[in-house]
Amino acid sequence: MKWIGWWYFPARLAWRQLVFDRTKLIAATCGVLFACVLVFMQLGFKDSLYASAASAPVKLDGDLFLMHKQSEAMWRPVQFKRSELMRVLGNPAVAEAYPLYLGLAPFKNIQTQTKRTLMVYGFDPDSQMFNVDAVRNKHAELRLKDTVLFDEYSRPEFGPMRQLLEM
Repeated sequence: MKWIGWWYFPARLAWRQLVFDRTKLIAATCGVLFACVLVFMQLGFKDSLYASAASAPVKLDGDLFLMHKQSEAMWRPVQFKRSELMRVLGNPAVAEAYPLYLGLAPFKNIQTQTKRTLMVYGFDPDSQMFNVDAVRNKHAELRLKDTVLFDEYSRPEFGPMRQLLEM
């Protein structure tokens, strides 16, 4: 008798158990595949959530950003007093300091009448704090009163904003 190896018998037994009942094999394989699909789908959701949550903060151009210690999330900040921001300028290592106002605003699609919530950023256009060419190119327009920029590639639920804003 030829020596095959210590692993041969357990592997042969496992294979025979798998192919003994083909319906159970197919059901077990489908269960494992379904679990794998769920795991990869969950990882995709997690990555897309991180990418969408970090898309605006990554585009901020600066060396140091301060948030109030009572802020729980970027979309729900607690504001500093303006005097605190000006106190930062007292440090000789600080060249410039600009406030960035964040908030949520209700938005209603005028075509479908659906209501959504928008994240709104308020900032001094002279600060050049966003490292986005589209924002920097609209410097002069942003200095006008009641002027906003709206991302035309945002969610389709907001409607055809480009056509509506061009009217």
